[in-house]
Amino acid sequence: MIAQIAKGKAPMVVEAANAARRTLRNIRPLIAARYDPKVKEWLVATDVAFQIPYFVEGENIVKALRNHVTFDVPLGLFETVALESDMEDTESQECSESNPKTKELAGRKSPRAFSPLIAKMPEETQLHSGMRWRPWRTVAEVPYSILAGPGVSAELMATSVASIVEAEQLDGDEELDMRAYALDDERFYIREGSEGDARDDDDEWEKMDRLIDLEKKGKGQVDTEGRGGEELGKATSEGSSDAVLQDDKGRQEEREDSLGADTSSPPPT
Repeated sequence: MIAQIAKGKAPMVVEAANAARRTLRNIRPLIAARYDPKVKEWLVATDVAFQIPYFVEGENIVKALRNHVTFDVPLGLFETVALESDMEDTESQECSESNPKTKELAGRKSPRAFSPLIAKMPEETQLHSGMRWRPWRTVAEVPYSILAGPGVSAELMATSVASIVEAEQLDGDEELDMRAYALDDERFYIREGSEGDARDDDDEWEKMDRLIDLEKKGKGQVDTEGRGGEELGKATSEGSSDAVLQDDKGRQEEREDSLGADTSSPPPT
């Protein structure tokens, strides 16, 4: 169980996870969590088989969350390991090591490598089909082998999630920023993807909101408004045309009267 790993009672699992770090990409658990005030505990999103979603370091977190968990926007993103500690560890390694391959292996051992990311979700979040909300205490007690899907080291996933149990980051109230490390959204999106990708993601969220608003209005109302707009435009156009014709007719009559007056006057003697 993850709780036993967090208590240091499963050294062989930790050893297997450390071995997996040397060969696998930086796979990080994606913990979509929401606080339930009724039962006063955190719920996390897993699939029907209790597998926890994940993303690869460098992948855009907005797309990963939307593809695997929910279309809803998170209230905040939280690192489980302080960014400062990882930067200090990386700087010390860069000063002492110059081999690129050695640096890569050392980076896999950094505090943030493979660490989970927590996406704090609204209470009314709707999950994708096949996803379920589970009490965090239940997830911490299930056999660690069922948490990871194909192609992912179960030991690596379990030890990563165990760090949350050890730090008790999902054991308190909804004030998650008191126990985890809030992430600046703009910096995170630029780091995880390009600036263009972040802008595209914002546009996609806006498009989704507009579609939802249109669905709420109903087709009948939209159609009526559309026909009314056409009739109004037609009436305006017809009124404008009549006014122009009347104006032209009036000018023509004035010119005819003027010509008639000129032809009726006798020539001067």
